[in-house]
Amino acid sequence: MANAPQFETVEQAIRHMVENDPAWAVTQEEIRGVKHRAFAELSANLGEVFAFGAMHGDAPFLVYEEQRLSFAETYALSCRLANALVAKMGVKPGDRVAIAMRNYPEFILAYQAIILAGAVATPLNAWWTTRELQYAFEDSGAKLVIGDKRRLDRITPFASDLGVKIISVRGDHEAGEATLDGLIEGEAETTPPQTGVGRDDPATLMYTSGSTGYPKGVLSSHRGVMTTLKSWLLILAGGLAVPDPRYPAVPEGKQMGVLLALPLFHVTATHSLYLMSLFVGRKIVMIRKWDVEETLRLIEAEEITHFVGVPTMTAELAQACSETDRNMASLIDISSGGAKRPPEHVARQRKLTPNAAAASGYGLTETNAIGAIINRADYEARPDAAGKVVPPVTEVKIAGEDGKALPVGEIGEICIRSPANMIEYWNRPEDTKAVFDEEGYLRSGDLGRLDEDGFLYVQGRVKDMILRGGENIAALEVEEAFYEHPGVAEIAVIGLPDERLGEAVGAVVYLHEGEAADEDALRAFAAERLAGFKIPERFWFRDEPLPRGGTAKIDKLTVKKLYAGSE
Repeated sequence: MANAPQFETVEQAIRHMVENDPAWAVTQEEIRGVKHRAFAELSANLGEVFAFGAMHGDAPFLVYEEQRLSFAETYALSCRLANALVAKMGVKPGDRVAIAMRNYPEFILAYQAIILAGAVATPLNAWWTTRELQYAFEDSGAKLVIGDKRRLDRITPFASDLGVKIISVRGDHEAGEATLDGLIEGEAETTPPQTGVGRDDPATLMYTSGSTGYPKGVLSSHRGVMTTLKSWLLILAGGLAVPDPRYPAVPEGKQMGVLLALPLFHVTATHSLYLMSLFVGRKIVMIRKWDVEETLRLIEAEEITHFVGVPTMTAELAQACSETDRNMASLIDISSGGAKRPPEHVARQRKLTPNAAAASGYGLTETNAIGAIINRADYEARPDAAGKVVPPVTEVKIAGEDGKALPVGEIGEICIRSPANMIEYWNRPEDTKAVFDEEGYLRSGDLGRLDEDGFLYVQGRVKDMILRGGENIAALEVEEAFYEHPGVAEIAVIGLPDERLGEAVGAVVYLHEGEAADEDALRAFAAERLAGFKIPERFWFRDEPLPRGGTAKIDKLTVKKLYAGSE
C-alpha cells in the first residue's frame, strides 16, 4: 500500500487513526453526570463482543489439558447456558450470579452466559475461605453460584440459610440444584436471550480489597469494560502501524496463543487475556496451577506467543527459558501484570530471552484495568515507570491534598477519569462518593508522579494495603481477624519487601498480659479465618504496646521503620 501514511511513533499513528477513522473517533459524552471523552462508536453491550469472537469460527479458543473448544463452540455453549439460566434458574437482568472456581473453560462459559442473560457476572476469589465467601454472598445478594467442588464445599455451609442455589461444574456436588453440563445439554437454543441490556447497564461485580477491611464490590458497566478493550485495541493497531524490527512479530497467518496463569477473578486476566483474545482471535491455554516446567512444555506444545504473569512468574519463566532445551521460538512477549515489577527484572529478561518483548502497565479493578501502559524499548529505557496514559479517552492527574493537579514531577495521588471507571462500590454510597472528586476523577489511593515526557511513576500507596504477588491485601482485614484471638491486645500488619512477591505480609504483635501465643498458634488461628496468601509470613512479638501517633492510632510508619527492614 504505497499511499499508506508513514509514522515515526506509535503516538503519531494513534492520533492519526482517532482523527481520521470514524471507528476510533472520540466525542464528548455525559456519563453518570460527568462529561467524558468517549468513543463515538461502541458496541451495544458485551454480548456483541462475545458474538464477534464467534466469528473466528473453528479456530481453537480454550485449551485445558485434553479439553479444546473453538471460538464458535464457546459462543454456542454460552448461549445455550444463558437460555437455561433464564428459563430454568429464573435469572433476570440485573441479578448478581456468582462464579466460584479455579481457571477452567467453564469459568469463561459461565461468565459469558451470565452476561448474555442480562445478569451481572460476579467472580469470587477462589482462595477465599468459607467466612470470606459468605461475606461476598451477603454483600452482593447473589442467589445463584456456578462453582467447582472445592469452592462449593466452602459455600454449602451457608448456602441454604442465604437462599443460594448451586450449579456445579466438573462432577456432581451433593448440594447442587443443577450441573452446568446438564443445563447446556437440556437447552438447544444457540442464540442469546433478548434482554434489552444496554452499554450503561451493570455487567460485572468484582471484589477488590480496600483499606477499610472487607473487600468492596466494584460494579462496572458494559461501557466500562468495552472502553478498556477498545482502548487497548487502538494501542495494538498503533503498534502494528509502526513495526519495530528489534522485536519479533507473530508470523502472518499464524494464530497467537496466550498462556493463562493468572486467576480469572482479577481484571488483568479477564480483560487483557480473555476478553482481548475474542477480538484478536488468540488461543487461551489454561494451566492448572503455576509450574514453570509445565509452562515450558505448554509453550512448546501449543506454540504460545504471549505470557502475562505477576513478577514472580515472569522472572522464573525468563530464567527457565534461557536454560531449557525445549523450543521457545514462538514466545515473543513476556509481560507483567497485577503487581509492580522490580526494574532489574526487565533488563534481566531482555538478556535471558532476547526474542521476547516486555510490557507492563497500571490500572485498578475500579478502572477496569485501564490507566497507563508501557512496552518494548520504552519499558527497557524506563523499567521503573508504569507507562504513558492509555489513549484516547483516559485522563490522569496527579492531585495534591486540595485535589488540584500538581506540576510535572511532583508526587501526589494518582487520579483517573475515564468512561471505563466503575459505576459504584456496591451498596457503599459513602465510599463511592469519597472515591470520586468533583471533576469525576477516581482517586486511586496510590501516590505517583508524571515526568516531562508523560510517563507515570507509582511511588507508593496512600491506602494501607499490601500487594503480595499480585494480590491486594487489606492490612485492616488481617488485623481484625487476629483481634478475635483472645491473646492479641494490639497488632499492626505491614508489608515487607520481598524479591519474589514484591511484598510479603508481616505482623507486629503485643499480647495481653498473662497471655501466651507463638507464631504457629497464630497462623493456625488465622488459617480458619483468612485465605492463605493473607496470613503473615513473619511475626514479631513486643513486650510493650505498639507506638501511636497524635491521633492515638497505631503509628504504622514508625512500625514499618522498626520492623520492615529487620532480619
